[in-house]
Amino acid sequence: MAWRYTRVEIVGIAARQPEAKRSPYRAIVDNLERLGVPRSESRIAMIEPPAEN
Repeated sequence: MAWRYTRVEIVGIAARQPEAKRSPYRAIVDNLERLGVPRSESRIAMIEPPAEN
């Protein structure tokens, strides 16, 4: 069985609290679902280098 998923990568500085990150995650998954991508097949990776770099 092949795994199928949609991967979204977000790059930004490490400044937001975890609670503030949930809203964009939810919006992305909601919008992907409207396009036919099941919620269980969405993967979101947040890449956050330190602000001083």
